[in-house]
Amino acid sequence: MIDGITHSKEFLSELARYYMAFLESDFSGRSAPSRKIGAEPESEIHLTNYPGINEMALKALLSHFNNPFGAINRDSAVIRIPESICKQALNQIDDGNIDFASIETYINRELRRKKLPGKFKIEQLLEEIVEPTLSDVTNYLNEYRLAGLYDELYDLWKNKLLTDKYEFYLYFLDICYEEQRYPVFYIPLSIEQNEHDSFSIEFDPVLLINKKAIEYVTGLYAEEQKKDWQVELPPRHIYLANFQSETEFITYLKNIISELTNFLGMRTIDLKGSQDSVLKNKNGKFEITNQCYFVLADKSDESLLNDYEELLTLLQSGENSEALALFNKLSEDFLVRNPKSFARVIEEDYENKTSSERLSYTSPIPLNKEQIQVLKAIDTEGCDRIIIEGPPGTGKSHTITAIIFNALMNGKSVLMVSDKKEALDVVEDKINSVLDKMKLDDFVQNPILRLGKKDSNFAGIFKTVNYEKIKTRHGAYRRHKEQVESEIKETHSKMISDIEGEIDSQYFLHSDQVQKYVAYESTFEQQWKNRLNLAELRDGKKPQRLFDLWRSLSGILHAMDQLREMSQIKFHFDGMTFDKWKSSLEALLKELQPIHLSLNREQKTFKFLRVIEATKVQVLDQCMKELDELRNPLFGFLFAGKKIKALEQRLAEEFFGSEKFSLKAERATIQNELQYYKLNFRI
Repeated sequence: MIDGITHSKEFLSELARYYMAFLESDFSGRSAPSRKIGAEPESEIHLTNYPGINEMALKALLSHFNNPFGAINRDSAVIRIPESICKQALNQIDDGNIDFASIETYINRELRRKKLPGKFKIEQLLEEIVEPTLSDVTNYLNEYRLAGLYDELYDLWKNKLLTDKYEFYLYFLDICYEEQRYPVFYIPLSIEQNEHDSFSIEFDPVLLINKKAIEYVTGLYAEEQKKDWQVELPPRHIYLANFQSETEFITYLKNIISELTNFLGMRTIDLKGSQDSVLKNKNGKFEITNQCYFVLADKSDESLLNDYEELLTLLQSGENSEALALFNKLSEDFLVRNPKSFARVIEEDYENKTSSERLSYTSPIPLNKEQIQVLKAIDTEGCDRIIIEGPPGTGKSHTITAIIFNALMNGKSVLMVSDKKEALDVVEDKINSVLDKMKLDDFVQNPILRLGKKDSNFAGIFKTVNYEKIKTRHGAYRRHKEQVESEIKETHSKMISDIEGEIDSQYFLHSDQVQKYVAYESTFEQQWKNRLNLAELRDGKKPQRLFDLWRSLSGILHAMDQLREMSQIKFHFDGMTFDKWKSSLEALLKELQPIHLSLNREQKTFKFLRVIEATKVQVLDQCMKELDELRNPLFGFLFAGKKIKALEQRLAEEFFGSEKFSLKAERATIQNELQYYKLNFRI
């Protein structure tokens, strides 16, 4: 029973309407449509605020979107303080006494009363001029920018860069019930910033009727007037390419507007005759105007709504198409049949492979386990749908890129669709990056055709010269097909062999060896890498020579450490080559030799060298301090003979076996000797 229903066009039509109703209202009853004016004022630009711009938008509509805007720069449309307000503000100045706060308050009050955008601030004038004159104030008021079309577009453009699922629209006309306003028509557009601080606008090829809003407002009117019939509207999409002339297009729009105004009991709006002024037709709580708006709005599942509406159109026309067949199959699969999961089959297939088979995949980009399994699932019979999900940065775009290359390598064409331009940009960049590495452009044109993109490859792809290049490459491949396929097979076999060899070598590597290697790695990087000839280390025929080299270098480093501790010399040998290191040590040795000879000569005069110990250095130091205390500033050691003799006796007993000495006569020499001992014993 159910199988028969799913094949009926009536059932598919109701199903499409059901999905559309869910997307538009979430089944929340008679809720107000989401595409409205005033919901987010900071994301809207009222074109009636700028003289001539609302007229330009209507001209775009009536000219079949022959773009009249051109480049929008900082001077394209600017709102300044009205002359009448400036005069009234200046008239409040009494006898040259300028009350700046009063002027600012008055102007802002008048701007609010006239419902003009922007806010006036006097502070910039006061920052530039310490004591502004009446002439300065007049010039400042006349030149003051309350708002600019470029400035407002720039803010929306920057916001779009920061937000997801948002798009620019141009709203035409609005229909109003009480304070709720909705656009009658709207068209998606792209706004791009040019090099010279200006914006250019490009229109989408499809104008849309805001049917949900019109049906909502006219439904309220029908209830109020107790009408039993509803307004009749054409399909939501108006394809501009279907109209042969502007006259035909304008007639089509007039019929829609007339149907709407007649239903609401209003006079029709003459679009051609009302371009240069704001026209409002009103009937009680209901109103239609010719106002237009630039808006940055959420796409709100717009692409899905478009798809379902297209399906409805096909169903109503009675045409048979692949899209309908696909929709029928999808509906039948989801509503009637239980989906078959292939997750376990794919997982088991992967687990049954050897490590070399898992790692030796054919792809121009690196793949992880999950991405390899996705490619396997695509080639699995009966697996028609794959869901890839995960937070940002987990490799979804990388997986899509792998799928595309896998299809291309199997001789298939690929169509990628997305409701987000940014998603297409990411994948296109990844594909182009791989193509650049493969140097594909040296032979043929980049094969990516981006629909809806201004600078697409369409013209380049279908050039005759590219056909010739492809034919030439195909002929060369056909002549060398066996050789190429053999090389590919050999490369793949070698890859498997190398992986297996690496696995085997790792199998015999023990954990203690790895720990030693890791522990030694930092030492090698810091001390040995630049001092050893790595080419010699790889020579396995001379292990003893290398060991001797290592032992000699270790001895040198140990000696350097001792020298550093004894002399407090800081060595900066890190990063040196071995030859530079060797020459530096030789230079150091040359410098140290005279010092060494000098120390040897000096040590021959030392009195306590044969019996000195670390503990006795402090005794000698104390005795020398006591000797200094015995010295009188005027008479020296003249009256300290007995005490000096006592110190000498004490030292002789402490340093038994030392050379004979005289503290008084050899005081300076013994002081130098004491300093030597202090340095040597680090005291």
